[in-house]
Amino acid sequence: MPISNTIIRKASKGSNNSQETILESVTNPKPQTLTADVRYDSLSEDHYVHRSNEEVISKHMLSWDDCSIIDNDKLERKIARIASESDTAHIMISALVKSVTQVFMAVERCELKAISKMIKAYSNPVATDYISVGQVGVAGFIHILKDASSLKATYDDIEHLTLREKATAFYALVHSAEFREALFLLMSSSDTCINDNRKININTLIDLEYLLCHVNQSHVNQSHVNKSRVNQKQINQQQVNYKKASDSSSIDLFSYPEALPRTEYSLLRKDSRILKNTANTTWIDAQSLIHHDKLTQRELNFHLTSSFNRPDRSTLPINPITAESPKLDEVVVQRGNGFAVWQINPASAFAKKTQQNQKPAIAGPSGTTDRFFSAAMLLKPAVKSIIGLSNIAQTDQSFKELMRWMCMGYLVDDQHHSMIEVALAASHYGLDPQWGNELYSSHFHKPIKTHVIDISDQAIRLKLGGLEEVQDHRKEYQTTL
Repeated sequence: MPISNTIIRKASKGSNNSQETILESVTNPKPQTLTADVRYDSLSEDHYVHRSNEEVISKHMLSWDDCSIIDNDKLERKIARIASESDTAHIMISALVKSVTQVFMAVERCELKAISKMIKAYSNPVATDYISVGQVGVAGFIHILKDASSLKATYDDIEHLTLREKATAFYALVHSAEFREALFLLMSSSDTCINDNRKININTLIDLEYLLCHVNQSHVNQSHVNKSRVNQKQINQQQVNYKKASDSSSIDLFSYPEALPRTEYSLLRKDSRILKNTANTTWIDAQSLIHHDKLTQRELNFHLTSSFNRPDRSTLPINPITAESPKLDEVVVQRGNGFAVWQINPASAFAKKTQQNQKPAIAGPSGTTDRFFSAAMLLKPAVKSIIGLSNIAQTDQSFKELMRWMCMGYLVDDQHHSMIEVALAASHYGLDPQWGNELYSSHFHKPIKTHVIDISDQAIRLKLGGLEEVQDHRKEYQTTL
């Protein structure tokens, strides 16, 4: 792959269609006027140019408001690609999966029973929906567990696992009834044992205090937790409070979302987006995804079992299969990416805030990031031990920054969310919202180095400077199912 330190878009000039390289002036920027509900993939790029990466990420050379949404959208795709392929993101998600395995092992006291229970958790109806991006079959899931147990990102003899496959598996596991049951069983005893009968303290696996105080019904049935339930009157009052706050121009709801009660923040997130009519009918052929390196053989095998890929699909509103086995360009891969499911509510406070700050918006503040953080905070004792973060100063902030980085790679690279949407969800756990240029330049407050992790902002900048533009292939998706 050719390396270029500066990427400059060639803009057409003159009637003879000759190309001249033009570097847009940073001293006299032309602000872009965009409506809040404009889809970025529908905008013409012929009138925009790329600045050098150093200009874009340097606070001293270029202020964040000089960048158009188009500039930032392209930059985000590059940063997200670096994150999705980074060893750090892969090790973080592997550590999370490994910590879940430890919970099941502690409860079941037998590897076979634990893995069987995890397969059942992974195959819940929501996770096995064909629109779930990154879903694989049983063999792929076992591969994910094997990968997590060794904290390896790749194997020489097997196709490399992607971040989306691992993260999709983790999401399914921690939001299953089986995981909730395991947490309840752990809470029922001050200690437990694993298959070698070695006694362990459950505080080395989960943060029990966090579980009792903060986790909602998505992780453990609240009837088992000694805390008061939120009644409908309280919920109604929170909705009133949110409406008053969102109607007030003097209150910036998104600058410090951690100050909002969780229910109000959830309402604000829902207000920012609208479900598309085509949310369940979006698809793309396998060959196009493979061309963009967005489909593994494991994912392909899973989708080949879909009814849309049967030889008798002639009644469906797609081209028939011409042979006993479909060709790659005939294989229908359903997709539930954020951009395909949601559209931004142009009247929302979030839409106005992103437009004001020239930040791309896809599906509103990320609920998936919020759920990932909630599960990670619950599993923090085990995860920090696995990645060697326990003996490093300011471990909580570093831990959260590592989680944010992993979520950027998972959710932004597959265009479920934009970077600000992930950052806002992460800010609910104490990190900065990052509305300025720090969103692109300040991922970690200091370098993080353990026996398995080594990452810093400087290292990310070096990779960013040598990365080609990442293509946006959203136009290749169809909505005819």
